[in-house]
Amino acid sequence: EYGAGMLRSAHHFMGYLDAGNYSANDASGERLKIGKDLFAERIAEKRPTIIVNRDNTLDWLGGRTFDFLWCHAVFGHMPPKDVEDTIANIRKAMHPGSVFLFSYDPPQGRDAGRRIVEEDARNWQQSLSFYREIADRHGYSVEDVSEIVRHYPSWRERIHLARMILRETRS
Repeated sequence: EYGAGMLRSAHHFMGYLDAGNYSANDASGERLKIGKDLFAERIAEKRPTIIVNRDNTLDWLGGRTFDFLWCHAVFGHMPPKDVEDTIANIRKAMHPGSVFLFSYDPPQGRDAGRRIVEEDARNWQQSLSFYREIADRHGYSVEDVSEIVRHYPSWRERIHLARMILRETRS
């Protein structure tokens, strides 16, 4: 999980995974500590890898790859260059068949149709076309899959979900 924060998603994911098969990072050691305290029992049982990391290289994974990668409510707090760096580097954690799911908050209202809206230095809205352009530059396909989460009340309005996969290469 990229940007795990207080591990609100992590404790659910770990329930489905064997011990040692969950890995996460966040830029905030404080948020991770709160999550570790809240979910101490699950963490003790599942022995995840959870680290504080402020760069977008994903080198901390040490070459490990995953079937699913999750990034929720993170890209909306990153400037476009950092989003692109992260997406370029997520390949390090993917193998053919991996799925990278991420939430995004597209411009709406008077900003609908714009590619990027900077609300302030810490809040961004980026359109699906923004992510598609990045995906294309780095050998991925991306599609909006928001309909699969629309029955959850907290996801109904603004938040969107996208799926990114590695494009097949032809020899």
